[in-house]
Formats: sequence, structure tokens, C-alpha cells
Amino acid sequence: MILVSLTVPGCSDDSNHTEYYPGPNGEKPDEFIYSLSKEYEIAEADAQTFIEMIEAFASENSMYKGEPANKHNGVNSVYFIAGPPMKFLLRVEYLRGSRFRVQISNYPGRACSLCDIFIRDVESKISKGL
Repeated sequence: MILVSLTVPGCSDDSNHTEYYPGPNGEKPDEFIYSLSKEYEIAEADAQTFIEMIEAFASENSMYKGEPANKHNGVNSVYFIAGPPMKFLLRVEYLRGSRFRVQISNYPGRACSLCDIFIRDVESKISKGL
């Protein structure tokens, strides 16, 4: 008799698996680390284009948008989640004036492939001007 064992990635019965969730305003779970955290100076006229570029990036990378619990003068922050289970958390936060912070966090030990894609696809466009 021949026994065949099939293993499907992501479909195991791992009773030690822990699901992670962002905080109410897109804060990273305590267990996650920031693999990318950068601040950008974006002209007021380009702010909407900047946010749309981040949203397109998130969509292209199969991320879904979370809804922040608190909003100040419109949108204070937006965040996007890759998962489930949550693998990456992308957060864009309006700081003040024309300053925005972009953060990508993930579980320690996981390579941040999303960071590399962000730098290649989004940051390169920002550096050339929106």
C-alpha cells in the first residue's frame, strides 16, 4: 500500500497559529515590527494623488482597506492589510502641514517583500515628483 501525503500551504491545522489585528486606527500589533517607516513632504496640490497612488499599490498587492475609528479634519490615517492571516500592515498617516508618514509592518523574521515593491513602484514615483 502506498500512502500519499498532500500538504497545501496555508491550509494546515496549526493550533498554535495566532491571528493578528491592527489597532483601532491602524496601529501595528505589538508583535509586529516596522520594516519600513518613512516621512514624505507632499505638496497640498499632490496630496490626493499621493493617497490614490498608495491605494492603487495596496489594491495591486491584494490588500484590503481598514476603517480608522478616529478621524480628525477628514482622514487622519488610512491603513491596508495583506491577509488573512495578516502578513503586512500598510499605514499612511497625515502628520501636519504637508508631511505624511508611510509605515509597513510585519511579523519579525518574515522578509518584507512588500517593502521592496513599495520602494520600486511607489517611492520611485514620489522621488521623481507627482
